[in-house]
Amino acid sequence: MSSKTKSMVQEYFRVFLATSLALFLADGADIASLNLDNAKLYINAGLASVLPVILRALNPNDGEFGKVRSIED
Repeated sequence: MSSKTKSMVQEYFRVFLATSLALFLADGADIASLNLDNAKLYINAGLASVLPVILRALNPNDGEFGKVRSIED
């Protein structure tokens, strides 16, 4: 795995984890009271938060994560 790919995956994970944790703490949830419905909520929030990072990866004009244009473009 290239360092650029590794950096992108780490960014996905950081954003996902930070959003899920922020929602968990803001919700005032207790780790002992975590059930499947609550877990779905936190996972869905984390997945939604990764969308902007994915959009950056698909943007050929983004210098850090953007999909690089070929020479013919």
